[in-house]
Amino acid sequence: MTHIRGHFFGGFRTTSRCEDLHSMLGEFVHSHHNLRDFVEQFFCYVLEMRSRETQSDMCSVVGHLVLQSPLHDLERSAAKLQTRKIFLLFRPMLSRACTLKVRSCTLTLTSDIYTISRSDNSHNYWHVSYYPEDSIFKCSCLRMESLGIPCDHIVALLVHLHFMEIPTILVLERWSKNARLKSNRRQGQQQQPSHEEGVDEVCLYDDIKLNTYYLMQEYAHYHSQPVGQEEHFSLDEEEFQVPLTDPYYSWHE
Repeated sequence: MTHIRGHFFGGFRTTSRCEDLHSMLGEFVHSHHNLRDFVEQFFCYVLEMRSRETQSDMCSVVGHLVLQSPLHDLERSAAKLQTRKIFLLFRPMLSRACTLKVRSCTLTLTSDIYTISRSDNSHNYWHVSYYPEDSIFKCSCLRMESLGIPCDHIVALLVHLHFMEIPTILVLERWSKNARLKSNRRQGQQQQPSHEEGVDEVCLYDDIKLNTYYLMQEYAHYHSQPVGQEEHFSLDEEEFQVPLTDPYYSWHE
């Protein structure tokens, strides 16, 4: 804890993220599967992950949470910016901030340093630095730097400074509701070439990936047919034909 304090790991201290992915993959893929079964199960695994991500996005967008803390304005602002899971981790900070009190303030050339402690205990205190020019908040507990979620000390200072909304600087892009949209837009801009040949290369690369996916689907569909009812599936050196059983796509040589 001493060495990782102040460094962002998103709350992960071990290989729990990889272990979770391996555990989920183990529900679909087993040692007795052949190559065809592995391809089928792997695509089922990918679809399951995409389904879980879609459900998580839907839960973050659809519906409105009931405001529970006394700080309704800050809670409403956080609910609009953060994803549902991150907001549920941040909401307890709003209630705990009500038990904090600003004891003193020290003005410097670049920042204002506030001393914050509990209302019933002034011996334990934290220092929160506020940079007015850039609207940056830094706390001595380093929770924001470690987890990416504002601590209750920063929230108490926001209340003291009469903030009605959570500053966007306190909401990491990866924890925001529009993180996926920004990521897709950024990737699209990076893949957009400035000449026509580059556009054709990108389109050809996307077509190859899409056609490969459809090919594997047809390969699995062919081997799942009963004996004597297989569809035409030929593989020659110069010609590769795939049956057009899916009305949503066509195969080009």
